[in-house]
Amino acid sequence: MIKSASIQFLDVRDLEPPEPLTAILATLEQMPAKQALKVRHRREPVPIYSMLDEMGYDHRCWMNAVDEYSIYIWQSAQKDLALLCDADIASEQDV
Repeated sequence: MIKSASIQFLDVRDLEPPEPLTAILATLEQMPAKQALKVRHRREPVPIYSMLDEMGYDHRCWMNAVDEYSIYIWQSAQKDLALLCDADIASEQDV
């Protein structure tokens, strides 16, 4: 695991389109490479996935409940962050 790796949280459930997309991209722009972003959203943001791929990010999406998703985003080069995100998803599933 990467030392000092962490997950930053962003809740966009109360934002109207296109504000969630804008908030996600602005947050990613400011994040260090050793950090993943966990976004809480009221829908699966499928339109952003191709953008993330082009920008060099990987992602995972997990449906927590009806109309509530957690989307994890990290730089593709930081493979260990995928493990950190998977562990966070597993901990949410245990709740």
